[in-house]
Parts: sequence; C-alpha cells; structure tokens
Amino acid sequence: MRQESDQTGRVIVIALYRTREESVERVRDLLARHSVTSEAEPGCRRFSVHQGMDDPTCFALYEEYDDPAAFDAHRQSAHFRNNIEGIVAPLLVERVWRRFRPQP
Repeated sequence: MRQESDQTGRVIVIALYRTREESVERVRDLLARHSVTSEAEPGCRRFSVHQGMDDPTCFALYEEYDDPAAFDAHRQSAHFRNNIEGIVAPLLVERVWRRFRPQP
C-alpha cells in the first residue's frame, strides 16, 4: 500500500442522492452497474453504493481515488457522462457531493 500518497493525494468522495419512489429500482440498478465500471478505472480504489434503510429513495456513494486527477478522469469518463449525467441525474430530486482528504 502506498502510505505516502495516501497522506498527500488521496481523495474521498461522498455523494448523497435522492430519487422519486417510481425511479428507485432503475436508479439502484444503474448505480450498481456504474460502481463496477468505476472501480475498474485506473486510480479508483473503491466505489460503493448504499441504499437508505429507512428511506429507499436515498442513496449514498462512497468513492476513493488515488489523487484529484483520478477523480477528474472519472468525472470525464464516458460511463460517468452516460450513466450519471445522462440517466441518473434527471431522475434525482436531490444530489449533493463533497470531496474529503483522509486524515492521519
């Protein structure tokens, strides 16, 4: 494991999505497929999707990248533009994401 890069460049992204009830199954299925493709990207360490226990219209995405360039490459990828921007985003009523830096 690259301890040095973990402290200086790694990027954690947490995204929160909320969709309409009628779109839950479609969003869940698309996010599941998107996570597999995303984890195969160079520089993506982890991409996991979680669904709300009390509110199934809520999804949380946890993403880890080697550095900001890997995260930027993810957002420019064809599958991100097609899956997230093209299909998922229009089905959402709320979309918030933040980047974080791991702390020692």
